[in-house]
Amino acid sequence: MKNIVLQNYTGDNCKQLLELTKLIEVSSVIVFSCIIDYECELNYITDNVSQFGYSAEDFLLHKVHYKSIIHDADIDFFSKSLEDGLRSNKRKFSLLHRIITADGTIRWLDVKFLVERDEQGCAKSLYGAINDITEIVEKENKAKLLAQAVEQSDSLVFITDCNGIISYVNDSVIENSGYSREELIGSKTSIFKSGKHNKEFYYNLWRTILSGQNYNNIIINKKKNGKLYYVDTSITPIDDAYTKSKNFVVRATNVTRQMKLEKKLKNLATTDSLTQIYNRYKINTEIELHIARSKRSNTTFSLLMFDIDHFKNINDSYGHYVGDLVLKDLTRLIQTSIRQVDSFGRWGGEEFMLILDDTKKEEALNVAQKIRALVEQTAMSGHYNITVSIGVGEYKIAERKSALLERVDQALYEAKEGGRNQVVYR
Repeated sequence: MKNIVLQNYTGDNCKQLLELTKLIEVSSVIVFSCIIDYECELNYITDNVSQFGYSAEDFLLHKVHYKSIIHDADIDFFSKSLEDGLRSNKRKFSLLHRIITADGTIRWLDVKFLVERDEQGCAKSLYGAINDITEIVEKENKAKLLAQAVEQSDSLVFITDCNGIISYVNDSVIENSGYSREELIGSKTSIFKSGKHNKEFYYNLWRTILSGQNYNNIIINKKKNGKLYYVDTSITPIDDAYTKSKNFVVRATNVTRQMKLEKKLKNLATTDSLTQIYNRYKINTEIELHIARSKRSNTTFSLLMFDIDHFKNINDSYGHYVGDLVLKDLTRLIQTSIRQVDSFGRWGGEEFMLILDDTKKEEALNVAQKIRALVEQTAMSGHYNITVSIGVGEYKIAERKSALLERVDQALYEAKEGGRNQVVYR
């Protein structure tokens, strides 16, 4: 069949054409030509068309027409585009379309056309080169689907280089941060810094990802308007094989609502709802922690248990609303007279517990007397005078918690039995 093309060539020209034909047929590019007439049937096509399951002879002997293998969804587009290309004054044009191979597989082809025209500009011959770009199209389609999924995802997704410069953000990042895409692209990730993490936190983050490891943590970020939000963040290092550079893909979920709920639940579990100080459960846990620390470091602490004298009379005389005001005012008063390292909680009813960290008997008694006097001299809510009785105990190394509590409770009992508004040590 090649003689159809080569019969008009002789000598060196024929030899060069033969060599060119061999080069074409060992490549994946399929070359063809046809005379422009009603059928536009091929008069030449390279043997490597066999990659689609057809032979060159199938086309050259007109057993198969090229249009017959074009995908049904593309045939109208192909025919119109080909006709437009031939009627125009263009010398070159291209078409992207699908075909059905002999085994029924769909392939994407990029066909480059070269039109030979007569003196009047009418097309008389057509030459072409067919490239199978199925893999490229599929990769592009997957990339488009992935990009669409990322863009529409509720997750915050952005990409940075090894210096933390942002190169990509999806819509969720914009929506959650309050910054525009233009403000974020080219900026450093420090634009999100809230000031709630120390240098060591960020040092560990960068050390992890620069070593090629994935990083996951909950990070507190700051919006453009200054509000804080929590993001459960995963950072994945990606190495670019071509540029030898390192990039990082950051995927995060806004967990602010969950964190607030968790904080609220934790607060409910450890905080007295009326006075907003530690509840019995939490102060009991703190006593256990202090005992464990004392055993490890051979240090001590002291425990103060105090009770409002005749508190029932306040409730009976003025009502429970006033009683609650007195409890809250007393709480605030005590909080102003203790250290940050001390632990203060409501043990139950009108009874309170104070843990004095690293404090021995003498100092604990001084603190107790100070509190007793302060309460006696202060009118709660400006109207209601109360007194407190206080039991004091210093923790003895290796003592059980139950024994310590029993001693302090006994001391409080003795203070109340001894006339109230007193401090007793046991």
